[in-house]
Formats: sequence, structure tokens, C-alpha cells
Amino acid sequence: RWTPEVRPRIADNWLWGEISTTGPIGSSMVTVSLTNNANRNGHWGPERVLDGNGNPLFVRQEFARYYGNRPGLNIALARSAANGNKLNLNLGGQLVDIHNRIAGTSVQPGLGQVDEFFRLTEDEWNANIGGDYEFGLGHGRLKLIGQHRSEHSPTISSFTVTPATGPASGSRFAQTADEGESILRGEYSWRTAGGTDWQVALEGAYNLLDVDATLSLLQPGGGYRPVAFGGERTRVDEKRAELGLSWSRALASNLTAQLNLGAEYSQLTSSGPGGLTRSFIRPKGRLALAWKVTPKTTLNYVLQRRVDQLNFFDFASFVDVANNIGTAGNGSLVPPILNRTELELVQDAGAWGNFSVAVAYARAEDLVDQVPLSPTTEGRGNLPTAHLYRLSGRATLLLDPVGLTGMRINGDVTLRRNRVRDPLTGAWRNQSGGQEYNVDLGLRHDIPGSNWAWGGNFIDDRFSPELRLDEIGDDFTVGPFVTAFIEHKNIGGFTIRAEMRNIAKMKDALDRTVYVDRRTGPIDFIESRRRGFGHLFKLTVTGTI
Repeated sequence: RWTPEVRPRIADNWLWGEISTTGPIGSSMVTVSLTNNANRNGHWGPERVLDGNGNPLFVRQEFARYYGNRPGLNIALARSAANGNKLNLNLGGQLVDIHNRIAGTSVQPGLGQVDEFFRLTEDEWNANIGGDYEFGLGHGRLKLIGQHRSEHSPTISSFTVTPATGPASGSRFAQTADEGESILRGEYSWRTAGGTDWQVALEGAYNLLDVDATLSLLQPGGGYRPVAFGGERTRVDEKRAELGLSWSRALASNLTAQLNLGAEYSQLTSSGPGGLTRSFIRPKGRLALAWKVTPKTTLNYVLQRRVDQLNFFDFASFVDVANNIGTAGNGSLVPPILNRTELELVQDAGAWGNFSVAVAYARAEDLVDQVPLSPTTEGRGNLPTAHLYRLSGRATLLLDPVGLTGMRINGDVTLRRNRVRDPLTGAWRNQSGGQEYNVDLGLRHDIPGSNWAWGGNFIDDRFSPELRLDEIGDDFTVGPFVTAFIEHKNIGGFTIRAEMRNIAKMKDALDRTVYVDRRTGPIDFIESRRRGFGHLFKLTVTGTI
């Protein structure tokens, strides 16, 4: 698979692709794959800066580029013995090379021309090794699973401001993160004579994050000097054990049920801002029912108590040098819990296709959001009880019945309303950065009697503003993302697809309102950004040699 992409004003992406080979070595099947998830992205446009009363101050012209290469090598081995035993092994590694930069130029009152430059680099490597072995034992089968992952990520971000007169100023934040995860799991499954499936699972895991960080300020004579910021070193260790029991069977000819019950024990230790050692025991489970009301109508119901995993980077302090804001680490975080219920209707519409509609509600405990940690600091913390609502629908409409043979329309629409208590005001509001809606519509026409196909996509979504204690950042898009493609399924044995993207000229936008103190008080200034990125041309070549 090769997917080059051509964009205006930035480098063309010729290195996005994947090649793999599969074949037998002895009695084993081996797959070797080499991938590079490369990106060459960018956008440009004005950013209007206003004072607290909405009066214009000046306009920045900005140009941003986001370049990255992620070459990875993966080797997988699968082997089945004559007695039914199965062995799977996998080994993988990846290099991540990221270079992002944003240049801005403005003419500011009393300063003249001011040049601003942001740069971020990351030079990461990660590796993983794992496998599983399944064999018969007693009346069932035992599957043993092992997995280990390591990652080393040095990241440096810097921001400088250079006025036409006077010295330059700036800051640099350097962070080196080492992550590790090791998992051992055993699953024993069996089936009774009455048709009931059982499984007992036991899992142990060890997770690690070790962060070294430095904040430095640009000196008048050049060079950077480190300054204390209170988050130079953070280490997080988690030891987790989980026991689960699964049961599933047909309750009637048209009704099936599956029940999963479990409990998770976690010991969490953090050494950093507010470091603590704590232990948790959290029960969890899931009940799923599938009722085939008619041969073409199915009702699915899910009742679940889910324990989510924490983002260990929320324990560490971070400095956004471009916006001169800091986020303190929080050693008191606890894992969020979602008590969720969902009802889904699935309908087979015969020659017209199919559709499904689902409604879901979750009562969330300890969602993570931006909270005050002291009178002068803020960071990631847990919120009181929240209420999450979702309405979603999917459909595939086949147009053969109206004479448009081979044409179909796919649709996926999701509406969300995530209500949380604001930690600053106590009022109900939408979850910071939570999805509000997503619309994904696609048209495809496979022309009968030929290898040609054509179509397009329409995508639009919206997320709630990101709220800090002293600012509101509304990151959104202006207009939908629209694409059109034409495809041939056999050119020398390959499928080749040419695609024009961003036909409607969608723009990336940000409205950032910064307050003098807290966002319950007067406004200090406003930044209103609009960055376009023009039309894109993408070619996709897939096939087997």
C-alpha cells in the first residue's frame, strides 16, 4: 500500500505506505511488515488579537507545518499443532521523528514588527514483544498471554519572540519520558453439555512512567538558563491485578445473553507533585442481551460498569511555552468509572440495505478535567458525578431498487451531551473538550460491468471548548471536510484511487479568551485564529505482488 499526498505550500508526502509479506517457514506462518505512517500537514492564515472589550489590537499572519515519519517493523508468527495447540508470537519496533513549527509575524503598537517562532521536536523509539499459547486442559482450553511494551520519548518545545527593536525573549520546555507496560494473562474457557460458555481470566500488569523535565528561559545574550518550575521529576508506578468470570448462552431460540463479572485491584504510586501511594479495589461487569424480535429486527441491550485507565502524564507537570501557561501535576488522581446502559435497534432493510439506532446514558464518576489544585495552580483532576448522553445512528442505503445499480450511501451520525459540574463555578456545563456531534456521510458507486468506481465523503464534527480556570479555548473547524474520488480496481493487478480532498476549503479555527484572573472575572485579551490549508490530492495504490 502506497499513499502519497500532495498539498499546497508544504512538502509533498511520498513516504506514507506499507509493505508486508506472508508465507510458511516450516509448519509456521510468518508475516513481516514494514510501515511508515508519515504525515506532511500544515495550515496558514490570520490570527486577530483583541483587547478585553473586543477592540482590535493587531493581526498575526501565521504559517504552521507538522511533519513526521513513523517507520515501523513488525514480525508475527502463527503456528497450529496437529493436536489443536496454537502459538502466536509478535515482535515490533518503531521510530518516531516529529518536527512541528509555527511562524508568526505581526506589527504591534509600540513595538513595530514582531516575529514569533514555535518549534517542537520529538525523537522517539518504541518496541513491543508478545505472544500467546493455547492448549487443551481438562474439559476446556487454557490460553496464556504475555505482552511487554517500552517507549522512550525525548520532546523539546521552544517559543521565541523577536521584536524589531530590543532583545528577543523566549522559553524552552524539554521533557524525556520513559514508558513501560508488562502484562501476563491467563484465560480458561469451557463449554457445558447444555450449551453454556464459561471463561475464567486472571491478569496481572505493571505500568511505568518516568518523566524528567526542564524549563529554561532565553537570556539577553543568547542561550537558555534553566529555572525551577516544580515539576522536574515525576515517576508513576502501577501494579494491577484483575479477576474476571464470563458466562454466555442462548436463553431462547431468539435470545442470547452474555455476563462478565470482575474486580480490579490497583496499587498506584507517584513521586512528583503531590506524590502518594494508594490502593483501589474496583468491581466491574457487563451484561449484554441480543433479542432477535423478527428475522430482520434485532434489539441489543448493554448494562456495564467500566473502570477506565488514567493518563499517567496527568501526574506530571507541563508547560505550554507558546501560550505561556502551565499545568501542574496531580498525584491524587483516581481512575474514572462509567456506569453505562445502551439500547440499540438493528434493522435489515433487505434490498434497501440496513440501519441501526442506539441511545446510551452513562453516570460517570471521577471524570478527569482541568481543576484548581491550589489558589494559584491548576491541573488535571477528578470531577463529581457527571451525566453522559449519546444518540447515534448508522445506515447503509442501497440504491439498486431505484435503478442506480452498484450505488450506496453510508451514514454515521452521533450526537452527545456530556454534562459535568464546573469545578470553578459549580454550574452544569458541557465536558471540556467532549464531542458534541459527528456526521460522516459517504457515497460510492461501483459501476456495473467495469472496474471503475467513484464517490465522495462529507465529514463534520464539533467538540466543546477546552476550559482552564483562566481561559476558554474553542478549537473547531469552519465548514465540512469534503472529498471526491475515482478508482480503478485493476491496473496491472493494483487498485488505484485518486482523491481530491478538502473540496469545500474547510479551515481550522481557534477562539481563545484569556481572563485577567479567573474566567468569572474581566477578560484580558482574545485571540481569534483562522487557518486554511487548501485543496489536497491523494493517491492510494494497493495490491499484491
